[in-house]
Amino acid sequence: MERDIEAKAWVSGVFDRAASTYDEVAGAYHDHFGARLVDVVGVGPGDVVLDVGCGRGAILMPAAARVGSGGSVVGVDLSPEMVRLARQRADAGRVAARIEVMDAENLDVPDGLFSVVLCGFGIFFLPDPERAVAGFRRALAPGGRLGVSTWGVEDERWSWEDELFRRRASSSPATIRSSQ
Repeated sequence: MERDIEAKAWVSGVFDRAASTYDEVAGAYHDHFGARLVDVVGVGPGDVVLDVGCGRGAILMPAAARVGSGGSVVGVDLSPEMVRLARQRADAGRVAARIEVMDAENLDVPDGLFSVVLCGFGIFFLPDPERAVAGFRRALAPGGRLGVSTWGVEDERWSWEDELFRRRASSSPATIRSSQ
């Protein structure tokens, strides 16, 4: 448990440091795949969406546009700097969203509140992804939809992530487990 807390603090620090240029690493990569996940899952008017690991808002923004005034979006991220930048982006786009610092493995949200839970390119950073997914399912309303995205083939533009994986002694960005 203490190891997980230390690992999460370290990961949060890495993302805090990367936050200011995070979306510049691969151009519109995050925005493209954020909108694509919203499309694939079928986010629509009136949905209540939870974006776990929201980063700077690549999923949050298109989800908010889709849900309209009859729905709502909540974005959570472990990195305070990512949350600050997502809030800044939402404010600039006049998007009403709740965005806050929160641990994906310990979601502090009501049971069954969300019609959609999304996690874009984040599940593999978690020490206990099964625990996180159990929390995602707990947060989903009956009949709700869960969408998670991950990478396929490695892209050298993401080599900065090697620091994360070396630190966690992982040979692959598949799933990081606290037992490693």
